[in-house]
Amino acid sequence: MRLVLGLMIFLSLLSCGDSRDRGGGSNPGSNPCGNGQVDPSEACDGADLAGQSCSTLGLGPGGLTCARDCRSFDRSQCGPATTCGNGAVDPNEVCEGANLAGQSCAGLGLGNGTLTCLPNCNGYGTSGCQTITDPPRCGDGQVAGAEVCDGAELQGATCQSLGYLGGTLTCSPDCLSRNTTGCTGSCTPSCGARSCGPDPVCGASCGTCTSGTCNPAGQCEVDAPQAPRIISFTSNVTTFRSGDLVFSAIVTDPDGVDDVIGGQLVDPAGGTYGAFATSAAEGAYSLTLNRAAIHAVSPLNGPSTGVTRTFRAQFFDAAGHAVSADLVINVRCQQDADSFCDGTCQDLTAADNHCGSCNRACSAVLPADADRDILDGITRQWCIAGTCTFRVYSESVSSCQVLCGSRGASCSPATGVPETHGTAGYYCLNGGSTYFPQSPITGCPDTLPANTTATNGDPCYFNWMECRCGI
Repeated sequence: MRLVLGLMIFLSLLSCGDSRDRGGGSNPGSNPCGNGQVDPSEACDGADLAGQSCSTLGLGPGGLTCARDCRSFDRSQCGPATTCGNGAVDPNEVCEGANLAGQSCAGLGLGNGTLTCLPNCNGYGTSGCQTITDPPRCGDGQVAGAEVCDGAELQGATCQSLGYLGGTLTCSPDCLSRNTTGCTGSCTPSCGARSCGPDPVCGASCGTCTSGTCNPAGQCEVDAPQAPRIISFTSNVTTFRSGDLVFSAIVTDPDGVDDVIGGQLVDPAGGTYGAFATSAAEGAYSLTLNRAAIHAVSPLNGPSTGVTRTFRAQFFDAAGHAVSADLVINVRCQQDADSFCDGTCQDLTAADNHCGSCNRACSAVLPADADRDILDGITRQWCIAGTCTFRVYSESVSSCQVLCGSRGASCSPATGVPETHGTAGYYCLNGGSTYFPQSPITGCPDTLPANTTATNGDPCYFNWMECRCGI
């Protein structure tokens, strides 16, 4: 298919002459595909789908994307239409069962072999073709080739088996890595034989290619001689905290820079950030993201040390040749102590709705009648030192360990608070007068005395106790 397309473009240039403007001016007749805007001759362009979605095309839920030539949509990730399965190729279907609508491996430029129809009727299964270079079919629920998972098939992996404390593990949209954003705790990257791209365990970078393109197996491949060349791909920062993250690229092509039709920035694990915009200088491109845009494609959930994201620049020429380059950026909150919880920065040591871990709300785990703890004699809050903390009052002699246990809690540590585990109140007699001293409770298991003696020798008697309890 690419050879046919390249020959058509070559004959077109012979018949029309070389109308490309080498001086940097625009050419009204040039291919606009890749500029990120839907032009009159296009159905879509990059992330601009002209308002279309799987549902508007009469298909089931899923992810609609734009085909590389901008003339049609890639519907392979959409759910099946209601007509899929009736044995006929309906208007909103590509094929149906054994009915391939006259298409074959050779017709797709993939040599000889056996072409099949995808179960959702939205595309072809090309694994049986002779010269297939794409990864095995993602979405069929079976792990094959370079895939590390497929849908619910995680090959027995869990958050715990990957080194996390807990959470829910899922598969990335392209089946080439596991999505650990739903896991909690720490993670240890495992690149194995991979030399580039994200590792399949944590999504951390395994390296970048100094030349060539990183393939799905994490190996650098030599680009086709006719493909564009990325001279440089840089960003304004390597650790991004706030404001704008600006990517810049300089691209050339063996057939002239005007042969480059555009580029896009993607997440290797799946998802597109947007199309690169051209600048005044010929062959120069840029794209700007903020934290919300990053989170929309690759959700930000991670510790205070930040989360690592690999950004991949892809550029294409008119013949369909592609080239890519990766940049690894550490995305962190502006405050060093804050962690990412669903794209927002939270102090897990003090946030009442994210206490100790993301989305752990103290109001949900504490007893309904819990009295908020007092941090500094004035401020009342629940989350102290990452523990949902409350106070329990009693007029009976006991210990904080027993008193907290009766409320389903444990005796809480005293990080950042003036008392140790609570406060005890006594009343003391001095002649005909009474006074009421208070003293800190210094041990969780210590049962308070019912009677004691003040430092001046006055007799004192237990009055009340209040313990700090944590969950």
